[in-house]
Amino acid sequence: MKRLLWIVAVLGMGSPVAAQELDASEVVRRVQAHNPEVARSRIAIRQAQATLRSEDALLAPVFSSGATYVHSDEPTQGLFENGLRISDTLQLQAQLTRRLRWGTDLTLAWQASRLQIVQPFQLPGGGRDVNTIGPNWDERLTFTLRQPLLRGFGAELNTLNVQSAAVQLDQAEVEERRQAAAALLDALTRYTELVYASRDLALRGRQRELLLQQRDATAALVEAGRVAATELDVLDQRLLTLEEGQLAAQQEQRRLARALLLLLGEPAPPAAPTLTALELPALPPLPLDAEALTQAAWESSPELRSLDAQLEGQRLQLVEARDATLPQLDLTATVGQRGLSSDGLLDATEQVLGLKAGVASAGVTLQIPLDNDRAEQRLTATRIAVEGLEQRRDTLRRQLAAQVRDALDAALTQQRRREITARAADLASRNLDAERARFLAGRSTNQAVLSFQADLEAAQLRQLRAEVDEVLAMLQLLYITNRIMDI
Repeated sequence: MKRLLWIVAVLGMGSPVAAQELDASEVVRRVQAHNPEVARSRIAIRQAQATLRSEDALLAPVFSSGATYVHSDEPTQGLFENGLRISDTLQLQAQLTRRLRWGTDLTLAWQASRLQIVQPFQLPGGGRDVNTIGPNWDERLTFTLRQPLLRGFGAELNTLNVQSAAVQLDQAEVEERRQAAAALLDALTRYTELVYASRDLALRGRQRELLLQQRDATAALVEAGRVAATELDVLDQRLLTLEEGQLAAQQEQRRLARALLLLLGEPAPPAAPTLTALELPALPPLPLDAEALTQAAWESSPELRSLDAQLEGQRLQLVEARDATLPQLDLTATVGQRGLSSDGLLDATEQVLGLKAGVASAGVTLQIPLDNDRAEQRLTATRIAVEGLEQRRDTLRRQLAAQVRDALDAALTQQRRREITARAADLASRNLDAERARFLAGRSTNQAVLSFQADLEAAQLRQLRAEVDEVLAMLQLLYITNRIMDI
C-alpha cells in the first residue's frame, strides 16, 4: 500500500523544470541572439548587403561574343546578270565594354566576316559565265569612347544605384539597432517587474515569519495566562490572509516568467519556470544633465538616423531629377584598324596588327526636348519632399528634447522617492520593534502590533516599488539616449 501511495505521489509531482539563472546580462544576450524581431531585422540587413553588391557590379566589365552564318540564293535577271546568285557569309564578333563612374562608356570591339559570292553573268551574244568572288576576310578592331557632356555626366549621377543601395543598407542597420533597443527595453522592463514580483513574494515570506514569531510569543503568553486565547485567532486570521496573498503573488511571478521567456525567443515551459539570480539591472552611469542627454539623444537616435537616411535618398533622387532637365550632349570618338584579305583570317589579322589601314572619327550629338515640363515638375516635387523631410527632422529633434526632459524628470523624481521610502521603511521597522516590546511587556495588544506590522509591510512595499520605478525610469532614459545596449 505504501509503495502504491509513493508511486501516485511521484506521478502527481510531474516532471520538474530545471532552474535557470537569469540576470540582466543574460537577458541582454538572449535578446540579441533569439528575439524574433531582431532576427527579422538582421535578415533585412543581409538582403540590403546583397542588393548593394549587385548594384556595385553594374560597373564591372562586360564581355559579349557571337557568330552568325547566312546562306542566300538570290534569283537575278538583267542585261548582264541572269541566274542564281549564291552568297555565303560568316560573321564573328567579340566585344568588351566598361562603364566608368563619370558616365563614360568604353567599348573594344572585334569583328570579322568571311564573304563568298557566286555570281552568274550573261555575255553579249548569248554566252553565259560564272564569276566567283572570295572567299574574302574582312576584319575590324575598334575602340570607341562615348562621354556625356550634359545629361548623364558625373560620378555622383552614375553611381546613384550604388548610393541608393548603400542608403538602404544604412536604413536596415539603423532599423536593426532600433529593434534591438526596443526589444531590450521591453525585455528589461519585464525582467525588472519580475524582480519586483520575486522580491514582493520574498517580502511576504518575511512578513509571514514575523507573524509566526508573534504567534509563538502570543502562545507563550496565553499558556502563562497573561493574555486571552482569542489573541491567537487574530494572528491566525492574519496568517490566512497573508497566505492567500502569497498564492496570488506566486501566480503573478509565474506569469511574468513565462512572458519574459517568450520575449527572449524561448518556448514557455508547461510548468512554472524556476528563475534564479534575479537582481535589478546594473545600469551604466549616465550624467543627469538635460543638455548633455539631449545632445546624446540627437546624435544617436535611430529615428533621426533613419530620417537622415531618407533625406539622403531624396537628395539622390534630386540629383537624378535635376539631370533629367538637362539637354543630351554626347561626345563619341572611335579609332580602329581594318584588314581585308583573300588569303585567310590570319592574313587579315596581320594587317590589323600591322596598323596598315586605320580609321578615326569623332562627333557630338545634341538632343533638346521641346517640352520638358514633366522633368521640371518632378524636380519641383522632389525639392518639396526634401523640404518636408527636413521639417520632420526639426520636429523630431524637438520631440526628442522634450522626451529627454520628461524622462530625466521622472528619473530624478523616482530617485528622491526611493530615498524617502527607504527612510519611511526604516522608521516603520523601528516602530514595530517598539510596539512588540510593549506587547511582550503586557502594555499592548496583537491588534496594535498587527497595525504597526501592516504599516511596515506597506512602507517596505513602497520602498521596493520606488526602487523598481527608479530603474524603469533610468531604462527609459537610456533608451531615449540610445545607451540601453551598454547594459
